[in-house]
Amino acid sequence: MGIGPIILLVWFLLMISSIATGIVMAVVRGVGSLKWSAQTVLGTLLYYGFISAGLGVSEGVWTATSPGLLIALAVGGAGVALTIVGIRGLVRTRTADGQDGRTT
Repeated sequence: MGIGPIILLVWFLLMISSIATGIVMAVVRGVGSLKWSAQTVLGTLLYYGFISAGLGVSEGVWTATSPGLLIALAVGGAGVALTIVGIRGLVRTRTADGQDGRTT
């Protein structure tokens, strides 16, 4: 078994866990948390850019300065950023009015 199917399996497991997290947070915090969960799921989907970049380089299709490689890495990086923003939104706590000196 090559490394390709293992990488895809890990990516599918990340997708499943991301979707499960969104469902759990919607139950625990309400429907309002779905906007953050959607960002996490979309970010995980965009991780595929890293898989494309890795496969393109390993097969010799792309070099280090190839535009396709740079675009794939940018898509993967955007996925990481979306995931971080989504997780940050899911784990933040809400404060009551005046508790921290600001109104929410």
